[in-house]
Amino acid sequence: MTPQRGFSKWYTIGKGGCYYYHPDIVEHGDIHVEHGKYVTDLITDKALA
Repeated sequence: MTPQRGFSKWYTIGKGGCYYYHPDIVEHGDIHVEHGKYVTDLITDKALA
């Protein structure tokens, strides 16, 4: 997986959809599952960082 043009890094939901808890997340081109974490909180925390 590669980021969209103009972006050097990315953090997004994998596979086009996910569970609210235990979401599939793509970060640095790798997909992994965040167990026990709410997807909106994960994305918000990453954006604020």
